[in-house]
Amino acid sequence: MAADPINHNDPLLLPFLRAADESELQQQSDQVIGQVSPTISRVLKQQRRAIGTDSQELYQEVVVKLLEQLHGLRSGTKRNPISNLLGYVVQVTANACKKTFRQSAKEQNSNSSVALADALVAAPDANHETQFAAREELLLVWQRATEELSTEQLRVFLFGWKGLLDQLSDMPDVASIREIAAALRMDANSVISIRDQSSAIINAQIAERLGMKLNRFYKLRRQVEEWLKEIKFDG
Repeated sequence: MAADPINHNDPLLLPFLRAADESELQQQSDQVIGQVSPTISRVLKQQRRAIGTDSQELYQEVVVKLLEQLHGLRSGTKRNPISNLLGYVVQVTANACKKTFRQSAKEQNSNSSVALADALVAAPDANHETQFAAREELLLVWQRATEELSTEQLRVFLFGWKGLLDQLSDMPDVASIREIAAALRMDANSVISIRDQSSAIINAQIAERLGMKLNRFYKLRRQVEEWLKEIKFDG
């Protein structure tokens, strides 16, 4: 006889999964939530500085997500068993915190993102589609940087931009503005290493990709200097 797939789940879930009626199901549901509640609260407490939001609201979001998964197990729509309930709860809660943090970072930096894009595409452009593509790509670059880089790396990222503009502000127009996003899209390692490169190397690798008038350089440089003033240093 084949083993009951329900048995592949954490024993803490078995009473819920085997509940005979709605009354028992509700009772077992409350019991499961009571068992995992301390774990949810502990993870939220550990992440409170990062999420910067009402932990009770996020707690309810995690509970709703968890109940959806449990009912999916019971109905068969969720096929993967939950063999470690508390470990699963930690993962669900951490994912909710990460999502909230990213949303918060995007909202906090949206104004700066728009300012950067506006500075870069302020001058009239005969090719509106190219201008729009450049703007959208630059927004993604800035949002990715603010989400994925530490404060120290973000400082280096911005200082690198300022240094690049200082070096190239007196150069004639070259190539296409749309290439600036590709030129400045760096992972954490390259963000750190670029400050160690010589002006000649930076010029050779990036300058040919830029197609900006001098007033665009100056506008962006001023904006970057404002960002540098706003960034708080860790610890």
